Amino acid sequence: MLLTLPPYREIPDVGLYLNQVVKYLTDCVGGCPGISITDSMVSNYVKQKLVPNPVRKEYSRDHLVLLLFIAIVKNVLSLEDIRLLMALRREKYTVEEGYNLFRARMQAVLPAVFEGKELPKSSSADDFALTLFDSVIITAARKIYLDYCFYKLSGKKTGPSAGEEEESVFDRTMRRVDASMEKLDATLQNLESDIYDMVSRLSPVSFEKR
Repeated sequence: MLLTLPPYREIPDVGLYLNQVVKYLTDCVGGCPGISITDSMVSNYVKQKLVPNPVRKEYSRDHLVLLLFIAIVKNVLSLEDIRLLMALRREKYTVEEGYNLFRARMQAVLPAVFEGKELPKSSSADDFALTLFDSVIITAARKIYLDYCFYKLSGKKTGPSAGEEEESVFDRTMRRVDASMEKLDATLQNLESDIYDMVSRLSPVSFEKR
């Protein structure tokens, strides 16, 4: 799995500082190209009231859960859409309940998307909130898959043979410079040799006449 979604009760609830929050969330989403979390992002989500203010600069388990959800869905939803979705969640579920639904569904959908299998059925057909929530999860899973595919493709632009590492532009340039310098050095050596031969063929008489 590219994405680590720990059970709710295993998420730290001891109060983490901002740098610790970023490290923890990065460990959770670090395998997914296109998903990132930074100090400024967290601060912005707090400023935008998407996440409650930390208590004495410490972030709780619920903070981490909300930030993890935002980090995953922000590539397919605007912040305003995320705000509406969270408001809809608050009407029906606690943070823990909402996260458990999100985690269970993502863990079912993401492998199916990557393996090209039919998506597992959802039991949310008669509930608008759950149907919307499920659509967001499926869209986020497909975005993760697309980002991963393009990431893999971008690493094979030069088409290295099996077992070889792709040569960087800098390495190719330096290799060409080295080859040119070797040719120039060989040319200078040949020129020096030619001059020496010409000088050696001049007789002492020639110099005396001058």
